[in-house]
Amino acid sequence: MPDEGCACTAYFIQPLTLAQALDVEELQWSSDGGTVWQGWALDSASDGEDAAQSGIIEDLGTTRLRTEVTGQGTLSFWWRVSCEADCDYLDCIVDGWPQTWITGESGWRQVVLRLGTGTHALEWEYWKDELISDGEDAAWLDQVVWAPDLQGFDRWAEVRGLTGGASSDLFAGDFDGDGVANAFDYAFGANRTNAVPLLKIRMVAGRPIIETPSCAPGTADDVAVAVFGTTNLLGGDWTLPVRPALDSAGKPAGRDWFQPDGEVPDKAFFRLRATRK
Repeated sequence: MPDEGCACTAYFIQPLTLAQALDVEELQWSSDGGTVWQGWALDSASDGEDAAQSGIIEDLGTTRLRTEVTGQGTLSFWWRVSCEADCDYLDCIVDGWPQTWITGESGWRQVVLRLGTGTHALEWEYWKDELISDGEDAAWLDQVVWAPDLQGFDRWAEVRGLTGGASSDLFAGDFDGDGVANAFDYAFGANRTNAVPLLKIRMVAGRPIIETPSCAPGTADDVAVAVFGTTNLLGGDWTLPVRPALDSAGKPAGRDWFQPDGEVPDKAFFRLRATRK
């Protein structure tokens, strides 16, 4: 019989990016080892959608998935392995130290880790011993969540229902309408009141002293406060050095004193500046 032919369509499954498969676009991912990890659409993933799967490796091989996070916070993820029990492993390593591992037919499990301050190198490593392959001989990672703790100005803003983080607009805003920028309200905390000026000039022992509110404990984690002096306001050249006052006898509680360093002109302008560290 003559060949009537056949109309056929080929379908190819395209891998996802690691960020897509791990559900965390804000982190940068890399992979190395015998064969790299890849992201795939998987009905068997922990979320029923997609996950990253380890690369195919030989006996005594390894395949690693890496990223980096900064700051104190909570890391959570789901993972699974199907391999020779107690011989092949999937490890989670933080800053070079194994934190936890799974082996055998693990099923999907969630892990939650607390990380301290600093920058942290995160690594998931699937590795095999010298003999035997069992199960699917693979590892999977899914639903990675990095939730850094709010600190400094971000925490201060959240408590007051402000959004936008430590952006320049929010930093310079005035959430309570008292004419004082949020940065100053945050930096001076409980020591900042409407009745007390942010900057006041006193004469102490015949010299001008610039008096400002002290930073309340725990309120200036993210802010550097400094007094600047100038002899040329129109020119914008802030050239008169100012330093903490050496003689603070009689200084009121909750206030800081600064003094011009060197020869003091007959007229000078001063400003108080708070900046993010």
